[in-house]
Amino acid sequence: MGALDGNSAAFAAVAGFFVLFHACYAVIAHNDNLKLAGEEFAAVPLGVVLECVAGAALCAWGACGFAGEFLPIKATPREAAPPGMERVGDFMIFNHRGAAIGKAGGK
Repeated sequence: MGALDGNSAAFAAVAGFFVLFHACYAVIAHNDNLKLAGEEFAAVPLGVVLECVAGAALCAWGACGFAGEFLPIKATPREAAPPGMERVGDFMIFNHRGAAIGKAGGK
């Protein structure tokens, strides 16, 4: 028994990587054929673009399958601040570039 037996998401991810690899190879071969014909590289063929979209979709589906079952996010309340300690913001920044902009604007 292999690692991909019975796991369609793993198979989809591996197949997606092979499809993307083949699309890369097809673009390189297309570029080489254009060089041999003396033509300039203008655009990627439509078949290669569709192959990239299909490969990316397979990889995304496989990645979602690897992640397992989606679970809801449970919010937990914050702990109360100790007595005598005032509540301060989480993102207090004292050294920032706004001070330099204020000085430059005042000249």
